[in-house]
Amino acid sequence: MSGAEPRVLDVISMRLLRHRPDGFQCENWLLDPTLRWERKGRIGWGDLCRLEQHPRRLWINGSSSSEGMNNQVPASRQDAVSDSLKLIRVDAVKIRVVPPFSQASDQRPVVYAHFYYAGMKYALRVTDPMYEERYRRMGLGCYGLGESFLTISLAKEFREYLYKLVAAIIERTEVASGGG
Repeated sequence: MSGAEPRVLDVISMRLLRHRPDGFQCENWLLDPTLRWERKGRIGWGDLCRLEQHPRRLWINGSSSSEGMNNQVPASRQDAVSDSLKLIRVDAVKIRVVPPFSQASDQRPVVYAHFYYAGMKYALRVTDPMYEERYRRMGLGCYGLGESFLTISLAKEFREYLYKLVAAIIERTEVASGGG
């Protein structure tokens, strides 16, 4: 890709060597490291609408960390999980930046996305690097976003839980309307 970092919404051509699922993370593929990725274009809001998923819920609900809401799946229930990525659309997102946990090795503020999906309230940690850094720089507090697509990922086990994370935020106001 001429040295450029891929960005959310880029359409990229790459060679896949083989499917490499890892437990419930069935979306994993082994990429050919000998070929450069090629950027073919970008997708728009219309394309996202066609790709939108409509799960009844985000995996298993009912377990929450101290700052999260419905953000954990007990590791003992991971046999009931069959995938690790969802692309959903929400009407609004509240970004909340909180102080780091005192025992955490990373002492930077932590960014959470609060939203409603399918009648359930969620507060999930944001790992989208652009949004995480943007809101850390803005400081502790709450910030509002309008209609957005969220890529929700389910991480591998950590301290007896699988954690739901917001891996990407795609605001409608930031995306071209078309496709292609």
